[in-house]
Amino acid sequence: MILPPHHQDSNTEARTLDTSQPQRMSWQKRSEKECELEGAKKNVKRTKHNGRANQEEEEEEEQR
Repeated sequence: MILPPHHQDSNTEARTLDTSQPQRMSWQKRSEKECELEGAKKNVKRTKHNGRANQEEEEEEEQR
């Protein structure tokens, strides 16, 4: 079925509007996941640091 140019334009416009919303949602979810991953990385760094601090404390106790 061939549509007149004007009708076709409005149709594609509506379609792009429809697809833009789910994309925005997925982008939001993706950024949330990235934040979670970054938070996990920070936690890993923190635990590594804590582990090092604990080791130093244990070594000090051994020296006493």
